[in-house]
Amino acid sequence: MLNFYGKLTEYREEKLSEQLTMEQVEFWLGTDMAQTEIIEILTELANGSYTQQNFKQDIKETWESNHD
Repeated sequence: MLNFYGKLTEYREEKLSEQLTMEQVEFWLGTDMAQTEIIEILTELANGSYTQQNFKQDIKETWESNHD
């Protein structure tokens, strides 16, 4: 069982290391996100309360759940 979790962790780290595309980010933002929401996200990223890893993971998960 440990090998399975090790492989799963390795797979997730590999997926997170892939570069995002502008299309994926634009899809994650959607067409109805207000400028204030974007500013809030950028502020959280700049201050470290929203980590780059979590940000990237959120974008990838949104993309994958709608494009698989």
